[in-house]
Amino acid sequence: MTRFIDVLSLASLASVSRQAVEKAILHTVTKPEFTWRGTTLTVRTVRGRGGRSGLRYEVLVSSLPPELQERFNAAQRLDEEPPAPVAASSAEREWWYRVLRNALACPAGSRERGAAIAAILGRPLTNWTGKPISPSRRTLERQIAAYERHGLMGLARHHRLDKGKARVVISRAWDASAPFSDDVKAEVVGRLRDYIRGLYKDGAAFGIVSRLAGEKLRDLSNVYLLRSHGIDCDTEALIPSAACKVPRSFIEAEARFRIVATFKRDRKAYEDNERPRISRTAAGMWPMDVVVGDVHHLDIVIRREDGSTAWPKLIAWADQATRRIRVDMVLLEKGEGIRNADVVRSFIAMTQDETWGMPRMLYLDNGSEYKWLEFVDDAMKLVRAHTPGFMSSIEYCDRRDKSATVRAKPYNAAAKVIEGIFGHLERYIFNTIEGWAGGNRMNKKTAKVGRPTEPFPGDADALRRVIARYIALYQDMPQKGDLKNRSPADAYRAALEEGWQRVTIDPNQLRSVFVTEKVLKLRKGAISHGGQQWTCDALTAHLGTAVTVRIPKYEDPAVLPVLDGAGALIGLAEPVEVFSVLDPRGAREAERRARLKQAAVIQLGRSAPDVSTTEEIMQSAAHIPALPAAPIAGRISVNSEVARGLAEDPADREERRRTAMEKESRDQLRAMKENLRRIAGGRP
Repeated sequence: MTRFIDVLSLASLASVSRQAVEKAILHTVTKPEFTWRGTTLTVRTVRGRGGRSGLRYEVLVSSLPPELQERFNAAQRLDEEPPAPVAASSAEREWWYRVLRNALACPAGSRERGAAIAAILGRPLTNWTGKPISPSRRTLERQIAAYERHGLMGLARHHRLDKGKARVVISRAWDASAPFSDDVKAEVVGRLRDYIRGLYKDGAAFGIVSRLAGEKLRDLSNVYLLRSHGIDCDTEALIPSAACKVPRSFIEAEARFRIVATFKRDRKAYEDNERPRISRTAAGMWPMDVVVGDVHHLDIVIRREDGSTAWPKLIAWADQATRRIRVDMVLLEKGEGIRNADVVRSFIAMTQDETWGMPRMLYLDNGSEYKWLEFVDDAMKLVRAHTPGFMSSIEYCDRRDKSATVRAKPYNAAAKVIEGIFGHLERYIFNTIEGWAGGNRMNKKTAKVGRPTEPFPGDADALRRVIARYIALYQDMPQKGDLKNRSPADAYRAALEEGWQRVTIDPNQLRSVFVTEKVLKLRKGAISHGGQQWTCDALTAHLGTAVTVRIPKYEDPAVLPVLDGAGALIGLAEPVEVFSVLDPRGAREAERRARLKQAAVIQLGRSAPDVSTTEEIMQSAAHIPALPAAPIAGRISVNSEVARGLAEDPADREERRRTAMEKESRDQLRAMKENLRRIAGGRP
């Protein structure tokens, strides 16, 4: 009968860790010549729990080493296997049963049981997690007693039946104050959770979310409470506000919705902090399997022939397998940048180097500041086709029939080995070269405070010779990681001893297969190239800020293939039609493109409700009670006339002035009449 054994059982059978068995199986799958303990394992994949994507490995028992086959057969002849455990600690119970079953088969208190326990203590043990342990005799006796009292379930702790379930709905205070059924509480929780998600989606800080969530919970609670009593109007709060304080844990459980606000408002922060990273290894690769290219801005200042200062650029290539690096220094004129011709010359020089040759795969940068080429793809496929023995790691990734050029995503420097190499070179190797200014050119490393960095004392050729010597020193220094304390030069020599050979190519033939690739900014659903706009429906609805465009180098294209950051085809862009001012087709086309863009943007925010933080703050502030008047501790008096004058109303003051003027006019008229009477001899 054909029998297979799973990974956990094989680890227990061989007294090794589960990780050791998984490593042996991985080597068996990826390297057909691999043997484990002198035998070649036969491995199959079956569906079941315990593996990735619902799959797990099993090993054919007859392919195991002879001693493990005997041990397996002996175990099968012992007492029948225990019943399948039902608790979460099934692996722990199974392990204890296998360890103790010889002792359990002996009568309690007999010499045979004592001898069986001593035999257990006398051999090395690895527990169900793969960790070596040394249990005491008392521990074994307690486990035996537990099994005899409770059976298999006594060999491990019992977990709570409600493990993983929340013991409160929102908080103990609210649960006690809200007289609702479980269904109503669940509805309140759902609405509150959506509200919190909406606030986070709108970019609200935790303090704002905490306050508004408490008020929202109070309002929801009172609405449901009034509804349960048949009242459909707002009244004073019926549930205390103190009981509606939402716990921090409940609020922070929805903090993941902050990423939506970051995505909409700060794309660079999203790319820098939220982009997932992975771990990579170069194990199994040969030299030139993967070559990483980049342009490095050298932090060394040098003088041009006209006396002006410049910062040279390095066109660099790094071998992923050996960590070797090859550079070509370019000294540009002011305002110039690296040209395609510079990159082409550097690449051809690498292919003609006796220690390098033709790469099998290129890994190039995709940042907007670089203008890299995707070229010689077919030539590199031919290299892989003619050197199958040196492609095990790449063949395992199933890239034999795919593009030989890989593009790094924007803001993804951590994915390229060359970035780490240059970081090490700048910090620990190049820093002793005269003219080195450090990584921050606004805060240069100088010999004297307040003065600029002294340029390198030599011409460009002299600096090239110095950099070549420094790189040779770097490649002769041991490194950790995949190199395992070997130097890049040692790794290269080891590959030569194992039979690696380089592949050459005629440089004149190489020049005929270039294709240019550019990273262009996406503006309003279109890209700009060759003095005109290009777009298609898929590009109009694309939500990225930049795309990769493949451009034929020696012909004017009719369409431009447009790719996203992962290298997947977005669509084929065509030149944008220019409409006359009075052409109604222009308005219809503009409206159609707008609908495509709006549909893509609207889809992004549908996972949470729309909440205006500003409106919620305004509503919250409207409920803040007015400050009470302070009691009078004493009263200060001043001159009463002055006080009346200061307190007099302007209208009263004007009336008083008018009355005084009229009285003065009457008094003057009376005085004039009296004078006239006296002048007339007393006659009126």
